Amino acid sequence: MNNFTKSNGKAYWQSITNLTCCIRKLSGNLKGSTTSLLLVMLFLFSVSSLNAQISKDQQQRSSDLNLCLEDIPAPFNEADVADLYDFLCDPGDEAIAVLQDFVITGQDGTGEGTDCSWAVTYTYDIYCKEVSGDPIDKFIIDYDGGDTEAPQLEGNLPTGDSGLNLCYNEIPAGPTEAEIAALYSDNCGNVNVTKSGEPTGNDCEWSVTYLYQIVDDCDNSAADVEITYSGGDDEAPELGKDAVVPTGETGLNVCYADHPVGPTEAEIAALYTDNCGNINVTKTSNFKGDDCGWKGEVMYVIEDDCGNQAESIILFYNGADTEDPVLDSFPDDFEVSCIDVIPSAESITFTDNCTEGKNKASSSDDTSGLGIACEGGIVIRTWTATDDCGNSSSHSITITVLPAPPAEFEDPAGYSIDCSEVANHVPLPLGYSNGALGACLIEGEAPGTAQSFEGSCGQFEVDYEFTDECGRTIMAKRIVTVTDTTPPVIEPGASDLVVECDGAGNATELADWLASNGGASATDDCGNVTWSNDAGALSDECGATGSVTVEFTATDDCGNEAKTTATFTIRDITPPTIDTPASDLTVECDGQGNQADYEGWLANYGGASASDICGDVSWGAQVIDGAENCGNTGYYIVRFTATDECGNSDYTDAKFEIIDTTPPTIDPGASDLTVECDGEGNLAELQAWLDSNGGASATDVCNDVSWTNDFSGLSDDCGYTGTATVIFTATDSCDNKAETSATFTIVDTLSPPITTEAQDASAECDGQGNQAEYQAWLANNGGAIAHDICSDISWSYVEGPFVPACGLTGSYTVLFTVTDDCGLSSSTEA
Repeated sequence: MNNFTKSNGKAYWQSITNLTCCIRKLSGNLKGSTTSLLLVMLFLFSVSSLNAQISKDQQQRSSDLNLCLEDIPAPFNEADVADLYDFLCDPGDEAIAVLQDFVITGQDGTGEGTDCSWAVTYTYDIYCKEVSGDPIDKFIIDYDGGDTEAPQLEGNLPTGDSGLNLCYNEIPAGPTEAEIAALYSDNCGNVNVTKSGEPTGNDCEWSVTYLYQIVDDCDNSAADVEITYSGGDDEAPELGKDAVVPTGETGLNVCYADHPVGPTEAEIAALYTDNCGNINVTKTSNFKGDDCGWKGEVMYVIEDDCGNQAESIILFYNGADTEDPVLDSFPDDFEVSCIDVIPSAESITFTDNCTEGKNKASSSDDTSGLGIACEGGIVIRTWTATDDCGNSSSHSITITVLPAPPAEFEDPAGYSIDCSEVANHVPLPLGYSNGALGACLIEGEAPGTAQSFEGSCGQFEVDYEFTDECGRTIMAKRIVTVTDTTPPVIEPGASDLVVECDGAGNATELADWLASNGGASATDDCGNVTWSNDAGALSDECGATGSVTVEFTATDDCGNEAKTTATFTIRDITPPTIDTPASDLTVECDGQGNQADYEGWLANYGGASASDICGDVSWGAQVIDGAENCGNTGYYIVRFTATDECGNSDYTDAKFEIIDTTPPTIDPGASDLTVECDGEGNLAELQAWLDSNGGASATDVCNDVSWTNDFSGLSDDCGYTGTATVIFTATDSCDNKAETSATFTIVDTLSPPITTEAQDASAECDGQGNQAEYQAWLANNGGAIAHDICSDISWSYVEGPFVPACGLTGSYTVLFTVTDDCGLSSSTEA
């Protein structure tokens, strides 16, 4: 009886056993008693009731047992079953139970039983005393069931990862089906795992969710497992191992049109490598200036296909035209016969490395070595080629001017005069000529000078003398008999002489002029003539110039005098010599006009120096051109004029320029901003952040600052979330730039609210599990309602175990979970 009472049968078998036990005890105690008949009747009634109950239970069966095939309940011991039927046999006879052959089939009664579906019927034939003939009754027990238990997790499930710096072809494969299966156990058979899921995206942004469906051999499912990985390339290109970054160049002798353009984008890209994709280079150039001075930079922005940027390369260049122009021809020295036949300078052209075509060289004659016609001398003729940048080259030749040939007197013929006429006698003039033409012609008549004589008569010589402007003297004599009663005759008179200042008083020229009596000549009809003068000091005029008026006196042997007056003048018409031209000065803008630099430059005459042979030099400065450029930059063209004491002047021009090459200063830089998703792109917050330049501020010492940014849109993350990294650029009026960057992020941290909780539901048992009503209730999420401001939502549920009640009734407790696109969830249970 113990085996029976401990069986896995339904509760009524235990009741029957107890009843049987009790009856058997009563019958033993009352045996032979008058009450035996009553007990047998009661027992028979109980067996009848038992049989009725057994029949009823056979119809209901012991169904849907969660047991594996090897755990099917074993049949009861035949002896134990027989004990239940002793009351049906005659006193003294024992009941015999014979278990019939049985077959384990599927639950539908066909095929062989398996862990997933099995059924068995144990049938006992009941006999009294011996097994023969028809049994007096049958005892039948039905069982059916199968494995309804899902695999159980025994280990720790792996998790995915996010923000992985991996290329698309390096996406993690996730655990294998076998690795996931190894984490589970099953009560009856194998754990079978099916893996699905394919990556989406590209090198820059990718994600993959692997779905693992876990079932046993009987299709009992454990909860699906999802493992998600996401990431993308966030690694900037790197400079190659042996790559050499190019550098700019400065101080180049290059015209503006020929300034360097820097390496190509492809050449710069070839210096870099990237872990995932291509190297993309954007090249920008900014050059300013002209042939006389230019500068610029070439910038290369290096990024990969995902916008990851390496440090930009900036190459700086500057230069100017420092090459002298080249004359096309070089004339030779030559000589001319006279001062008035010096030809005009021939036209010479030149070429320049920065100027197209032919240009005309300027010419000038230095006549400081040239005297008057009779002196001749040299002229230094210079052709100068000067380009737009002040670079120059020159070529000089010497023109030799031959002096005019000296004059010669005609053949003098003697004559006689009466002595009484001596006093008024003027020796006949004697002609002279050099036979030349033009300015070199020297011709005229020279007066005679009578030699002194004694007596009232007699012979005397008349001397003829002519001194030209160069002090060359010719002489002749003729014989005259005269009586001297007439004062000397001055012919020609003294002539004024103007000479160019030599800074030392022109002492030699003054002495020569006085010695020649100012060029005057005197004769006397009866005697010799002597000269004297009253020359005093020169007047004190500008510099070392001045003048003196001299009276020359001619006196004959008898004391007769004649006078002539002339003026010796030293003048200065030669401008000062500029020894060092003024130099251009370029300074960095200080925002206040760079007054100290400018005034210092002016006070130093731009570094210019000058000298003058005849006196001191004074300087003046005048702005002759200028312009305002960007911001507080610009330039002046200043003419520095050197003036000597006589008002002669020359000048040199130079440029004072203020430039701005300094970018604005950003302080503070732009700041990141994270906002909660409002479902409409958070446009107001984004625009306010952009309008405020991410909170950045910039100043510039020289100019106003303007802001731009490269915002093009937010990334497409879950729901209406996303991010944008924005570069804010501060640019001054001279296009100098500074940058700061920050990130604007829209996040979703709020779980979707459940506005209506799931509601319990009940249905009248239809004997089939009420599947249609149940599934409809599940599909409607138990009547729960939720929403999310930032994204779409999806529902899922987890079904609890079935809690049986009477018959096929019972209940499930289901947990409904609503999840938004960002993985945030809320739950309700019904």
